[in-house]
Amino acid sequence: MTAQSPARSSGGATVQNFSSALRTTLRRWQFWLLLVVLGVLFAVVVQLLTVEDQERYGLSNTDLDGYAAVAAVLQDEGVDIHHAPTAEIAREHLEQLPDAAVVVLEQGPEASPRLVEELAESMREIVWISPTASTRLSAFEELSPAGAIPASSTTELPEVLETGEACSVAPAERAEAIRAPGQLFTGGTGCFVHDSEEGDSAHALAETRGGLVFGAPEAFTNRHITSEGNAALALGLFGQQQDLIWYTPSGMDSLASDEWASPWDFMPDWVDRLTWWLLICTLLLMLVAGRRHGPVVIEPLPVEVPASESAEGRGRLYQQADAASESARTLRSAHLLRLTRLLRLGPGTPEQHVIAAVATQNGRPPAEIAHALDASAISGNSEMVRYAQGLAALEDEIRIRLGHGPRRGPAVTASRGPQDEKTWDSSRQNETPREETP
Repeated sequence: MTAQSPARSSGGATVQNFSSALRTTLRRWQFWLLLVVLGVLFAVVVQLLTVEDQERYGLSNTDLDGYAAVAAVLQDEGVDIHHAPTAEIAREHLEQLPDAAVVVLEQGPEASPRLVEELAESMREIVWISPTASTRLSAFEELSPAGAIPASSTTELPEVLETGEACSVAPAERAEAIRAPGQLFTGGTGCFVHDSEEGDSAHALAETRGGLVFGAPEAFTNRHITSEGNAALALGLFGQQQDLIWYTPSGMDSLASDEWASPWDFMPDWVDRLTWWLLICTLLLMLVAGRRHGPVVIEPLPVEVPASESAEGRGRLYQQADAASESARTLRSAHLLRLTRLLRLGPGTPEQHVIAAVATQNGRPPAEIAHALDASAISGNSEMVRYAQGLAALEDEIRIRLGHGPRRGPAVTASRGPQDEKTWDSSRQNETPREETP
């Protein structure tokens, strides 16, 4: 028999002990680890579902292109802003608030043509704001676009537009001048005039039969609100009534009555990415959960498992559960049974009689034998290993005195060491084989 190298045996034991300790630690903390993972997933989902107002000219948008500053000042002045993202909501507000002023801010999706006509023919105070000056100019036949507000000849900033002599809008007169990029109009009367080199006159704020049309929505953003008289103009236009209906058209408003839109058209952009991410994660989870660990093994039933494999399996379960005391008690019971059979005491012999018989056989005090069999103080793996080695040594001592020879097993080999194993093997070669008494 070739003995293993002590260094290799020690290294293998170290790796096995580390793996066992790692598994034990993971089992002990698996609830808290799962709780942490669920908490992280919950935080990620909440972050994805929390939609901040990043819409351009949004009333809650605090970026440079938002209207958060104007909305906050209006609320401080006692103005209640009623946001209407669709034409249907706008109609509900119009019915509930007959004296409210109206702002129509069109920036992408076109407004409902029918609602535009209704508002243009109403007697309300209406301000039409459009980044591209395309706010249904057909409803204001006297207006036509006249290009963008030019930049100053000395700076790259937009030109300062003064009110003009023909202006009769009180908020514009109080503002005196504005500075912001935007659209100019010709036709009708208006304020914030720009005179071209050809002598043509255009204005950024136009008076029409359907209300005021303002072509420079950038003037009310957080970036430009403090320039010139932009803030005064905003407070004058939007703060005249206690209630203000703020209508921002959506894609659904431009659909005809017989047209249908997909719900995905109105979802935020991150919904598509989240959907694909969840789909990929689900497919990966299905793949991992349904994979097969190796080829299919066909084995006839019932399966006969050797007793040694059952014992080793039970030992691994005890080790994984860190149940050193339970393992020690199991070893104690097994050794007592074997000692009973060796001493031919018969089944059901009390423990005290077995201890007394062992003490008589090896000449040691019964108290010493009882102490060697005591498993109550075992609390760790190292103590359990020493306890097992002591039991194996005691049993071998009885077997040798009875002429059966020592048992061969992992516990015996571990207690002797490689050199003792060689010596014992060589001594066994000259012995006459004899049948072991069960």
